[in-house]
Amino acid sequence: MEKSIEHFCNLLYQKGINNKDKLIREILRVRITNSKLSEFKNNKDTDPEIVYETMKESTEEILGYFPGDRDFFIEMYSLGKEIDPLEFTIQTYRNDRTGRIIVPKYLTSYLESIIEENSNAKKILITDVEKSLVGIVDIIRKYKNKEFILTTENKLMYILLENSLDSFNNAEIINQSIYKELLLEDKFDLIISIPAFGMKFDIEELLEKKTFITRESDGIAVENLLDNIKKDGFLCAIVPARFAFSGGNFENLRKHILNGFHLHSIHTMPEGTFRPYSGIKTLMMKISRKKNTYIYLGSLSLEKNKLIMSEEKEVNIEEFVKYSDWRIEWFLSDNQEDINKYKRSKVKKIKLKEVAEIFRGKSIMKKDIKPGDIYVLNISNIEDGQILYKDLDTIDEEERKIKRYQLEDNDLVITCRGTINKVAVYKQLDKQVIASANIIVIRLKEKIRSNFLKIFMESPVGKTIIKTFQRGTTVMNINPKDIGEFEIPLLSEGKQEQLIKEYLSELECYTEHINQAENRWNNKKNTIYKGILY
Repeated sequence: MEKSIEHFCNLLYQKGINNKDKLIREILRVRITNSKLSEFKNNKDTDPEIVYETMKESTEEILGYFPGDRDFFIEMYSLGKEIDPLEFTIQTYRNDRTGRIIVPKYLTSYLESIIEENSNAKKILITDVEKSLVGIVDIIRKYKNKEFILTTENKLMYILLENSLDSFNNAEIINQSIYKELLLEDKFDLIISIPAFGMKFDIEELLEKKTFITRESDGIAVENLLDNIKKDGFLCAIVPARFAFSGGNFENLRKHILNGFHLHSIHTMPEGTFRPYSGIKTLMMKISRKKNTYIYLGSLSLEKNKLIMSEEKEVNIEEFVKYSDWRIEWFLSDNQEDINKYKRSKVKKIKLKEVAEIFRGKSIMKKDIKPGDIYVLNISNIEDGQILYKDLDTIDEEERKIKRYQLEDNDLVITCRGTINKVAVYKQLDKQVIASANIIVIRLKEKIRSNFLKIFMESPVGKTIIKTFQRGTTVMNINPKDIGEFEIPLLSEGKQEQLIKEYLSELECYTEHINQAENRWNNKKNTIYKGILY
């Protein structure tokens, strides 16, 4: 099959047809033509004129005009008539970065296990079904006693699926967007959705028919689908991790869900599930109309190309909803006791975005590093909570282009990429220093001292909180907007100064003792080495 696909594609490439959607359109043109010819009593696909005319009559109205002459189509038809358009599409969009996600087989298999668990579910909705092409036919074939409604907003994918699933009586394809007002009146026992991640829509377009709480695709999709859950049904959706902790409209959406529905479970997905399309951290949420006493929180991991539950915890739902967000790391952390004490403490707390300007540094390429007057702070320049000023790289750039990234005295800097979190306080130099794009700069306006925030971020509780904002898993990725939701204790300025003084005093004592011990050890080693020679 792969060789046939390769030969078919090469033919189209020679004619300048190399766009993925155009390739799929042409394999569909071949499929539809072949299906139409098979209706004739006599085998007529050997007559080039009949084949060509059949193609024009049966495909051009739905697929558009054919971009070639008769001879080209006959050659294309000959190469493509044995190719399965579904398999062709999967191969064409494999490793695609444009947003047409085709999820790996292990994820489709796990979604099948969810169908298995919900054995009583008779009516199942799978949205944006083109993302689940790998394995979807097997699922529909296996569960013949269930009714599947499959949606796609893409017309080409609608045509593909309509043709690929035309032999199944238990599947219906609908050309419907889940990012606009849904025209589906049916209610479903089970809804499975992997919406587009983080696409923003124009507010005027959204307000044409229905007002949504958020403007982002994943938020709109979840809100839209909630109304189509049956009384005992479930919505299973995979969404970006920020769905669980972002403030503003997403916080309002979480309240909406809790007010009208019930959270059943939240699990983190394995890193890299949606690469190369996206490397962000994602969650699988299950929401129902059925009241539950406990919520299940945990992590899914990939072992031997199979998704398994690597960690799960049962948490009382009343305890869970006391939190303003759904960061399950609170409950899965080894430091949960301290986290709970912090969340329950009567100490007033404030979000970082209320007392600070937060921005990411400038993107600096290797080729930009050269002798110049502008110094650059990067991850490697931060060690043990201190900035190594003498090792800063330089760039040669106009001042007006770097002004917005320039560091000021007492700016707190935190790494937002890499494998470990580093925090430090910048002290003004007699030179211009900017932060690189691997650094988030937190410029506190009032109420909170930079050194106090640094101390809190270094604490076990602070580290756990920061971890909940990571959009990546193994490789850290923190968004400046997300870190604005970081809740910090609002202690009096006097109390902050007292803690800072104690911290710095003990740090100085610790550093002095370390230096003394290192000097003593180095001197002793040298004495021993000399003893070998004399």
